[in-house]
Amino acid sequence: MTTSRRSLPHGFTLLELLIVVAVMAILATIVMVVWGTVRYSANKLACANNIRQIHLILLSHAKDHNGRLMTTSRVWNDTLRFPNAAYVKGPKAEAANELSFVSLDNYLDFKQTDNYDGNFKFVRLMRMWACPIYHAKGGNSGEPAGSGFTVPEGNGNSYITCSYAYLAGVSTWSPTEKEGCADVITDRRPDANKLILADSTIRWSNQLWYVSHFKAGEGGVLPIDRVRVKRAFDGANQLFGDGHLRYKPASEFDIDAMHDNTPGPNYARNTIDRWYF
Repeated sequence: MTTSRRSLPHGFTLLELLIVVAVMAILATIVMVVWGTVRYSANKLACANNIRQIHLILLSHAKDHNGRLMTTSRVWNDTLRFPNAAYVKGPKAEAANELSFVSLDNYLDFKQTDNYDGNFKFVRLMRMWACPIYHAKGGNSGEPAGSGFTVPEGNGNSYITCSYAYLAGVSTWSPTEKEGCADVITDRRPDANKLILADSTIRWSNQLWYVSHFKAGEGGVLPIDRVRVKRAFDGANQLFGDGHLRYKPASEFDIDAMHDNTPGPNYARNTIDRWYF
């Protein structure tokens, strides 16, 4: 008589498990790389759209004020030219000679969240004023390249920091501030060939770099290190008076001159800081 033997089920061997784990790890790595690339591209596009919207708001305000644009802010009682600053409280905010979000109230959808000093609605800017690439990496809103950090100064004035540099009213700048850039920065009226907005690229008091656009695996706060800046910096959006926008890659910046803090074209400066564009 013939007896039949039923084959018993068996589990995976160690080798099979290792192969499955290795395949899953490879797939996860591929997904993360692709997702990071897609996310960066989407944030880069969103950043460009932010700048275009800001430009339209500024032009709408200028149209109602004889075509004249507000100038780049000078903070701390006119001692520091600060393209990233917009006034939100005080005589400067009300006068609107310099970039002021109080004067843009009719053109921008504010989120008023709480009282400031009991007599002024503290304005928190919309997401359009913060570069999504910088903030996707957890950029601190208290840093110069961030958005939403309010700084009180003397004479009752307060300003808020933004991700984008506003460059206008160059005829009102001091000779030192406009050295090397007077021919490329907007004055009081939009000009097709003059820069008006750009992603923030700041050398801060010979201590740190703050850049809005940086390569994968890097961050927006960098040491004053030539090799690190060359490795990390990706470039910046630039928008001109007629609305055309270009992305200036890092290869078109003079990283060596930026690192050495030597005078040259395409920067705006004050006593301790420089903005490159």
